Amino acid sequence: MSISVKDLDPAFQGLSNKPGLDVWRLDGGQVVAVPKADHGKFFTKDAYIVLKTSGSKHGGAVTYAIHYWLGKSTTQDDAALAAIKTVDLDAALGGKAAQYRETQGHESDLLLSYFRPCIIPTPGSWGKPDAEASQPRLLQVKGRRFIHVRQVPFARASLSHSEIFVLDTRSKLFQFNGANASKQERVKGMEVMQLLQDTQYGGHASIAIIDDGKLDDPDSNEFWELFGGFAPIAKKSASEDDVEAKPVPPTLYWVSGDGLQEMGAGALKKLQLEGNKCYLVDMGPTVFVWFGRISSLDERRAACIAAETQLVVGKKPPSVHVVRMPERFELPAFKACFSDWPVVPVLGGGEGGNKLKAMLKQSGVVDKAVAKGGAGGDEEHPPLAEMPGDLKAWRITGSTKAAVAAEEVGKFHAGESYLVQHTSIRDRKHEYLLFLWLGKDTAAAERTTATALAVRTMDALRGNVTLVRVVQGREPDQFLSLFKNHLLFLKGKAAGGGADAYDAAGIALFRVRARDNGLILAVQMDTVPRSLNSCECMLLQTPSNPFLWVGKNSSEADKAAATTAAEIFKPGVALKQLAEGKETSVFWGHLGAKGDYPAAREQREGQRDARLFHYTGTAAAAKVVEVPNYEQEDLISEDVMLLDTHTEVFVWVGVNLPDKEKKEAFDYAQRYVEHAAGSEGRSRDSTIIRVVEGFEPPMFTCHFAWDPTKTAAFVDPHERKLAHLQGREVELSDAAKRKLATLGLASSHPDAAAASAAAAPADVEPAPAAPAAEAAAAAAAPTPKESVSSQMAAAMAALKGSIKGVPTKPEPAAAAPAAAAPVAPVTPEPVAAAEAEAPMSAASQRAAAIAALSGTLTAEKRKSGGGAAYSIPKAQSPAAMAQSTPDPQPAASPAAATPSSPEPAPIPEGDEPSDVSGAEAAVEGAVYALERLTVNSTDPAPGIDTKKREAYLSDAEFHELFGCDKEAFYKQPKWKQDAKKRSLHLF
Repeated sequence: MSISVKDLDPAFQGLSNKPGLDVWRLDGGQVVAVPKADHGKFFTKDAYIVLKTSGSKHGGAVTYAIHYWLGKSTTQDDAALAAIKTVDLDAALGGKAAQYRETQGHESDLLLSYFRPCIIPTPGSWGKPDAEASQPRLLQVKGRRFIHVRQVPFARASLSHSEIFVLDTRSKLFQFNGANASKQERVKGMEVMQLLQDTQYGGHASIAIIDDGKLDDPDSNEFWELFGGFAPIAKKSASEDDVEAKPVPPTLYWVSGDGLQEMGAGALKKLQLEGNKCYLVDMGPTVFVWFGRISSLDERRAACIAAETQLVVGKKPPSVHVVRMPERFELPAFKACFSDWPVVPVLGGGEGGNKLKAMLKQSGVVDKAVAKGGAGGDEEHPPLAEMPGDLKAWRITGSTKAAVAAEEVGKFHAGESYLVQHTSIRDRKHEYLLFLWLGKDTAAAERTTATALAVRTMDALRGNVTLVRVVQGREPDQFLSLFKNHLLFLKGKAAGGGADAYDAAGIALFRVRARDNGLILAVQMDTVPRSLNSCECMLLQTPSNPFLWVGKNSSEADKAAATTAAEIFKPGVALKQLAEGKETSVFWGHLGAKGDYPAAREQREGQRDARLFHYTGTAAAAKVVEVPNYEQEDLISEDVMLLDTHTEVFVWVGVNLPDKEKKEAFDYAQRYVEHAAGSEGRSRDSTIIRVVEGFEPPMFTCHFAWDPTKTAAFVDPHERKLAHLQGREVELSDAAKRKLATLGLASSHPDAAAASAAAAPADVEPAPAAPAAEAAAAAAAPTPKESVSSQMAAAMAALKGSIKGVPTKPEPAAAAPAAAAPVAPVTPEPVAAAEAEAPMSAASQRAAAIAALSGTLTAEKRKSGGGAAYSIPKAQSPAAMAQSTPDPQPAASPAAATPSSPEPAPIPEGDEPSDVSGAEAAVEGAVYALERLTVNSTDPAPGIDTKKREAYLSDAEFHELFGCDKEAFYKQPKWKQDAKKRSLHLF
């Protein structure tokens, strides 16, 4: 199927395959492009077409998704025209796009993911809004991740105890929180208010939060007066918009010239679909339209009209979705309607990569990158173990484990299961990497028992534990990086016995490979010719002299590794080297006979673009729902989430999840892998990694634009959104400060040392407090309680005055009792007379006031024997204050002085390369030595951005420490930047 340029709508001509979003609207039967600045604006009387073009980071082809959105008051003619125009658009794109029918108030999560946080339609049409568009309106807000906003009648009867509502009076925004609404839904309500505030009222509308049942504040009284006064909320009656279609057995219809002809229901067969026809499959809530590969454009248009007619004739509710797809691009939900749809196993790397490999194989050309099983452009992934630590291993026998001797760690048997534990201390907190390694010859029952033991071991450890299930032959780099010299994978069991068990005095064939870090991997293979490979070096162990067989496409590094491995197995014995094609009869005799073997390495499954799923339900009735175009905020603390990269499955456990579900989360991931193996033909041996909210490893966070301070383990999302709405800073709890300190994100505030010390485990020695902080605390620590109160009052007064922008002189402290010991004065550094007499700027006063208040609080806390430092309001850095407040006068002293240059530009959170020029310009004139920039510095540099400490290094010292200049460094993936910064105590 194709469409000529002359038949293509002019609005669709000249489309590129560049990833992005395109939006059109229908205006008088014409397709008109919507400016990008207006993307997300929808009117209730209009119809829109949305095209999402997506690329792949792993070599896959560009994909398209087309949506047509129908407003509540869209005419039937516009609805039919929009359906037809999407078919034409798909034809222009090569007939590969899935097409979705969207209706106002019932948009799919996929469409909503393009227009975060939500779509709020405006009554009327483009350029002609209805009169009600300027009247107060009541909006119903639903959804925990994707927000469905629906305007409901402005009446008390529309409210309910289980939902969130936003009342928009044009001058004030009220959020009504039903008593039974969840905290996450309340967060989404605030996002709707923020959107209205930013896009329609320029930040000038007032904000009020109304909690169901609370009537004792002015905002509540004002809210209820708009409804004619308070009265109990009656039980809400269902409207047409609340009706959901009931699922029915799939029914297949053929779209013929005479209309729809039923072809069967229930157990459908793929053979019923013919490539020159179009079909409908009605499942109740969803109607699928299938286009045969060689069906004509007119037949496809007719199928779209038939689907629209089916909705009207069948009296389907507005919530029903219509999804159209061409042959060979079917969605999984459509395939599930057919009992005999074949499962086709696929390798990673994308369609283009697989075609290239097939062409090379047919032509007899062996490309070295392909032959060696290279990833073909796969992204480098961060190491899980980034620092030195203690490595231990146990062999699992039944439901118990036995310690492996230190000299035997790194030797694994295919008939056994092992636990490998790496323990390290990062920023004074224990971190455990617990790997469950399963030999390829272990039975299913043994794997189940070993997994249960691994989960129990994980539960018994105190601290941050990441549990990883690894199956032999699929070891990730993060596992291999734990071992420094060599890894040996042997057949059989450690105790020996059995026909295939490794015998040190017998014959054994090993494939030997070298890794970039110098690690040698030796894997025992079947002692037969087909185990050879032209891209490998093979070590043949015999009772006498071993043989080194060198494949013609093998590397020198592998050859050297095999030579070293021979010394491990047969130390001091002469090694006989044989080049491929020069084998002796003795060599073939050890392998049984001369035979054929492959010339290229077997292709392993490669990574794909990661997909995020929400796992709900029970073991008997589990449900997995994909989160399209996911973001970090989609990780909700009450949920279990699955991140699938095709070769690895991460199970993310929220901190507020019930304990029972936390313990079962690893099992959830195993069930998911089993299901994917059956439905997609994937391996059941995918690596499974369990991570806990607040302690996500880099191999997980690299799939997000990650900000560690956004996790609910540090700041409650509801509190964060509310503070943002109210224009105030979030007050971090002591626990949040300690957790941030463990990630190297603690501020350079004097009480950071106390917070970090409080976070240290009992058996870890706390770091000494910085001398500067100790001196400040000693100076601010009076003996009598009255003096402390006076100093705190004076500091608070100075702080309030500086925040108001009024230069303030601290009032003299109340006189201490005569018996009080005198407070040791702090001698300031000498300053010029003019500087000493100059009044302090607002910014300088504020910085000094904060320092004084912090010193007083810290001293009093230490004196009282308390734990963490007091929680104080979050303040801007002195540099940021200097930018926001005019400062015509010089600082009172060098200690209070701040760099005149602005703060460094933010370093990107994602893995995309960044422009370093902004960061370099930002710190021009503000250069510090490394010892003043580290997180545990005893003389910290003032006024720096603690997230970009390295930006303040001189170019020469930066190159010496990082091995590259700043521009090259900031082009590296975010995880690699963080790992290097952490090793230098800059993160």
